Amino acid sequence: MERQLAMQTLALTYWPPIYAFLRQRGHRRNEAEELTQAFFSEIVIGRKLFEQADIQRGPLRSLLLIALKRFLIDQHRRNDKPVFRLQMPIEDISHEDQNLQQESALEPDTAFDRRWAIAVLEEALRRCEQHFVSTGKEGHWSAFELRVVKPAISMGSPPAHELIAKELCLGDPADSVAAVRVVRKRLIALFRQVVAETARDPVAQQSEYDDVIEMLC
Repeated sequence: MERQLAMQTLALTYWPPIYAFLRQRGHRRNEAEELTQAFFSEIVIGRKLFEQADIQRGPLRSLLLIALKRFLIDQHRRNDKPVFRLQMPIEDISHEDQNLQQESALEPDTAFDRRWAIAVLEEALRRCEQHFVSTGKEGHWSAFELRVVKPAISMGSPPAHELIAKELCLGDPADSVAAVRVVRKRLIALFRQVVAETARDPVAQQSEYDDVIEMLC
């Protein structure tokens, strides 16, 4: 049960890059969804890709893309029964499609890398929120969300610290500034942590970190 839960967590983090690659390759929504399911069932879970991948040969991002391309080439030879069912909510798939429509000119490999970088950031954000909520500092996270996360998503201007402090009853603007600074520091550390989990040695981890940052820009 523990392994199944761990695999489900990994799958929920990294299925969007797979789906993005398939959609940019010209597969229709239903086809891309079915192929994503099959890839995770047969390759990622069935062959324990995450557990057996030799990260010394390269970051998990590159190994996963190579495995996906081989999977597509060999697809017609496989008749394995699914061993795993990935939970892909319809609203999440619709959200991915909306984002892909805005980047329709991207090559499949570029779409994969771009969505991988976003997935890493989303996972770091999830862990960051979880940390501050579990430690009783929801106000810190809320200030960061209002000042940084929501404006980044909407591409709008961030609200003034005076407004954030008033809305969250933080005391004064300086408290909002301090809270955002603390969360940003924690997020950077968690972002590095998530990246480090996909590469083995420090040099490769730094290289992957630099690459992911570049993909997000």
